[in-house]
Amino acid sequence: MKYAKANARDFLEKSAFAEDKGTLAHEQKLLKKVKQAALTSLALAVRMNQLPLAEQQVIMLGIADIIIDTFAIESAILRTAKLAARDAAASCYLDMTRVFCSDAIQRIETTLKNTVSAIGAGDELRALLTQLSELPQWNTIAARQRIAKELIEANTWKY
Repeated sequence: MKYAKANARDFLEKSAFAEDKGTLAHEQKLLKKVKQAALTSLALAVRMNQLPLAEQQVIMLGIADIIIDTFAIESAILRTAKLAARDAAASCYLDMTRVFCSDAIQRIETTLKNTVSAIGAGDELRALLTQLSELPQWNTIAARQRIAKELIEANTWKY
């Protein structure tokens, strides 16, 4: 258990980018909260189940989906930060990242509700969902329209 706690601390604290810098500060905060939710759901699964987790395939599937989306969010943020550093006009990259993060958060919330409900941890579910509801919200419709406009004007996929 000590090993798991140490790895969880590393998972939350270590990141490939400096926190709260530049235009991706909100996305970095989002990533930190999503990582906390992923680890909390895994800890709840370990603590609340009488059966071994290997026999709880549906619960493990939900937690795996959350972790996969967490990885994808972090990857999108890192790629956008790299592109924004090279290209001063990176607003479309930021829009794409924010739309993706918003969609991923919705998937994570749905999976989290189903998974934590199956575990039987009602109070913890409310706490996790409250934590995720405090995340920044973006106008994804306007962002999708800006992305479409730029692609239509370019008349090619330039990304």
